[in-house]
This record gives sequence, C-alpha cells and structure tokens, in this order.
Amino acid sequence: MIIRETITLNESINCPYQGIFWFINNKLICFMDKVDIRDFHDTDLLHVEVWKHIRNQYKVNGKIVSYNYFPRGRVMVLPIFNSNSEFEYYDCTVYLDKCIDTNKIRELIEDRFNLYLNSCRVTYEGQLGLDGSHYTCHNCK
Repeated sequence: MIIRETITLNESINCPYQGIFWFINNKLICFMDKVDIRDFHDTDLLHVEVWKHIRNQYKVNGKIVSYNYFPRGRVMVLPIFNSNSEFEYYDCTVYLDKCIDTNKIRELIEDRFNLYLNSCRVTYEGQLGLDGSHYTCHNCK
C-alpha cells in the first residue's frame, strides 16, 4: 500500500504545483509551491537543503542517510503564453529516479502535484543530467 505524505505551500486545486519529492517506505514525500501565472517564479526547493530539515525522520537502521539515498525527483512547471500574452497551458516536466518510474508512481505524482488538470501537458524526462545520473538512489548506483 502506498501512502502520501505532503508539505504544501499555498494550497489550491485549480493550478499545478512544482517542487521536489522522495519515495520513502512506500510514501510519496512532497515539498511544493503553487504555480501562479500572475506571479510566476521557479521553485527554490532543493533536495539537499530540504533534507537537512527532515533527515532525522527517515533514518536507516538508526543512522542518518544522505539526501540522495532514497529515490527522488522534481516537478518543473512553466506557464506558456501565446503572442498576445494570454495563458495557453502549463508545460510540466517530471524528473525521477528510474527505480520509481512506474505507472503507479506517475499517477501519484500527477495527482499530488495537480498535473491531471486539462491545462497541463506532462512529460517525463527520466533522471536528468548529461549522463542520466542526477536522480539515482543508492539502489540504482
């Protein structure tokens, strides 16, 4: 059974979110920001920084592990406007560790980050980086 655990900033059901996540003990742990087309900004959430605040909750055998120990990923959302500066759609890109790139996990991500909205066009880009190794947990190394 998969359970979701989430920290959300500025909750809304009418827009997508961007942010970061981990998949730990069958739970999707998300940290995210609402995407506001009137005041768009990239998220400043970084795995390495957020992990410093939550790492004590996710020890392995009683020991603190690195931020890249568990499978993780990122959702990036970019509002797209036409030549008349009218909003058209959200371009959503999901990066994630290959060991969690399953239909079930994709559904959880799309549900929690509101990527199911008709205004969203979602693509999955894999692990990021020139060699595809950016999102690689301890099991995939």
